Amino acid sequence: MNIGFSSQNLKQRYFQLRNKLKYTGIRKQKIKEIRDKYAHNPSLGEFNLNDDLNNKIKIFWGKFGFKVDTMWQQAYISVNGIEDHRYIPEDIFYIFIEPNLNRKDLYRAYVDKNNYDKVFAGFKIPRTILRNVNGKYYDGNYEKIKVVNINDFFKRAPGDYIVKPSIESSGAKNVMRLQSDSQKIFINGKHTTFETVEKIIKRDFLVQEFLEQHQILKNIYPCSLNTFRVVTLRMGGDIHVLQSIVKFGDKGNFVDFTVNIGGLHCGVKDNGTLNPFAVDLNYKKYYTHPYTGYSFEHVVIPQFPSLLNFTKNLHRCLLYFDMASWDIAIDKNGEAALIESNLIYQGFSFLQVHNGPLFGNFTDKLLEEKLTRY
Repeated sequence: MNIGFSSQNLKQRYFQLRNKLKYTGIRKQKIKEIRDKYAHNPSLGEFNLNDDLNNKIKIFWGKFGFKVDTMWQQAYISVNGIEDHRYIPEDIFYIFIEPNLNRKDLYRAYVDKNNYDKVFAGFKIPRTILRNVNGKYYDGNYEKIKVVNINDFFKRAPGDYIVKPSIESSGAKNVMRLQSDSQKIFINGKHTTFETVEKIIKRDFLVQEFLEQHQILKNIYPCSLNTFRVVTLRMGGDIHVLQSIVKFGDKGNFVDFTVNIGGLHCGVKDNGTLNPFAVDLNYKKYYTHPYTGYSFEHVVIPQFPSLLNFTKNLHRCLLYFDMASWDIAIDKNGEAALIESNLIYQGFSFLQVHNGPLFGNFTDKLLEEKLTRY
């Protein structure tokens, strides 16, 4: 009698064990993350889920075989007042949902910012003047640059630029502001040479023009390019916008909200109206921006429905990815511009804290189709 496992069974068992270990690791990480928020923001602990909602959460996730820690749901509801049992835990999403939405084996080529002008041809993107692709230099039109000294390139192209990795730039890591004139180069305000960039980012980066944003966003916080995070989903043969927030920098930083640097984020309704408050990394509420004192209430972003359509049209270029998180800027004329696409490990806790459950009315259908347990 043959009692051995087939190669298919062994492969399936391997992936089950791998997913279980990855889920355990991310679950521990998310528990630590939410406990840190409670420690830095005691007001989160002043709210308790009622028994009815607590039971609904347990029953909802129990039918999929999960026991969830409700600290995240409690934190969300204490901030936004939206009582719902369908909030999506990020640990479950990363391991058991996202891989069924997006092709992880293909994502690196699609998130490479040096490919944006090809993948998203015809869409507004900040003008790139220099690319480093696999260690070689090209101009914005992908023509090989023959100059020996890149410093000379910038002396002939004076301006205000952003330097960033083309593939890995999450949390604004290694993002720099470059200013040049006919004589000098400045990186983050310090006189230096372009070799400084090459020491920090060895290869695969780009230099883009610094985009002048709309005056309304500049009024709230003028030092950074404040961008909108918009999440889109392909469902039922169409692209839908799920949620939107806007991210602001703080304390004079030239990048908007990141986990590493801080800042604020604020929910945005589909008509472009901002929520009356923003929150920081630990979900503390701010009704005015602490740097400028500008009030969030009654602010309406111009042409915001056009921005949402812009993201839907962008998503139609991505046939291998059913969910995408877009970072979009609005320029001085009110036009949307693509800054970054996020396709894998799309953090969304800072959206749910403003707008409620990530998938809204799509939740039940999506989980039935896309959630795979081990």
